[in-house]
Amino acid sequence: MSYCVQCGKMVPEGTTLCQDCQAKNMPVQPVQPVAAVAVKQKPKIKKLWIILGTAAVVVVAVVLVLVALFRPRDLKMEDFQKVNGFTAYFHYGVPDNSTTDNNGYHLGYYDNVTFYDITPMAFSVYPEEDRVAFMFHGEDAADVLDIITDNCDYEDNLFDMFYEFSYDNLEITLNSACTYLSITIN
Repeated sequence: MSYCVQCGKMVPEGTTLCQDCQAKNMPVQPVQPVAAVAVKQKPKIKKLWIILGTAAVVVVAVVLVLVALFRPRDLKMEDFQKVNGFTAYFHYGVPDNSTTDNNGYHLGYYDNVTFYDITPMAFSVYPEEDRVAFMFHGEDAADVLDIITDNCDYEDNLFDMFYEFSYDNLEITLNSACTYLSITIN
């Protein structure tokens, strides 16, 4: 197809006379084919894959947090640090119970904490007092006392029942009774 140069209407191929304006011997402009413009398209990513990928990342993150909170802890001397109620969960795990008494609140751990592979009768964290306390059965007392003396500096013996030790900036009081051993770390 061509167009009339005077009026711009379409003129059939090979004619020199415009049927609308009747212009004679008017040159006609042939229609120039429009060059194809390459449009760059973004690769199509399925929304389903995006949703599944995001869900997988969230599930993995939740599993890692749960494993960190509920995994059993075998505590060593270097594991003790001052914690508040919130950071105690991440440092020592989820407690079995929490109670409040005249000393403030404390978090009790019974089943998921050991001390150098020895299971205490009780392990408590007192965030408001910046201390932790262990209580061991009498049959474990000698082993625990050996661990403390191997890892800590002996400071003092008070009343043949209380022993004072230190480890870095920690103060350790060991109370040795016949049926149990109690350790308080400040």
